[in-house]
Amino acid sequence: MGKTALRLVATTDLPEIQGPARNRAWSDGRQSLRAGNGPVPVELDARDFGHGFHYWHGLTGQRYLHSVYSLPECPELAKANYILVYRLENGDAVPLFIGQTTADAGSLNLAGIRQKAARLGANEIHIHVLADTPGQRDDVERDLLKGQFQRIERRLRIQAANNH
Repeated sequence: MGKTALRLVATTDLPEIQGPARNRAWSDGRQSLRAGNGPVPVELDARDFGHGFHYWHGLTGQRYLHSVYSLPECPELAKANYILVYRLENGDAVPLFIGQTTADAGSLNLAGIRQKAARLGANEIHIHVLADTPGQRDDVERDLLKGQFQRIERRLRIQAANNH
C-alpha cells in the first residue's frame, strides 16, 4: 500500500486562518453563551495547543483542519465534526469513521467517541471545530465522507487495473 494523499503537517507549517473561524477554541471546553449571541471564541496561536493537526480533503476539494488527539488525550467536546483514525506505522492515516457529536454535554460526546473508537480499533481522534451550525457540520461530514469514498474507490480501481 503506497502513501496516501493525506499528510500530517507541523504546526509551524499551518497557514494563517482568516475570517471568523481564525484559530478558535472554546475557553473552557464548553460553549459559553453571551446574552443570546452564541459561543464566545478565544483567540489562540496554533502552537499553543500542544497537539498535532491534520488536513482532510472533501470531495469538493475543501481542506478541513482537524486537531489530532490520542484516545486518552481527547478533551470533552461541544458540537464538532470528528474522524476516528488508525495511524499506520508508516505515518499514513486511515479513516475508520466520519461523524459529528450530537449531545449537548461534552462528557457524553467524549464517552460516545471513545466507545466507538475502541470498537473500531482507532488510535487517534481528529476533531474539526470550525463549523458553527448544524447545517455546516452536516455539510462538512457529507463532503468528507464523499471525499474519502472517492479516494478508496480510486485506489480499488488502480489495484483492479494492475491485477489484469
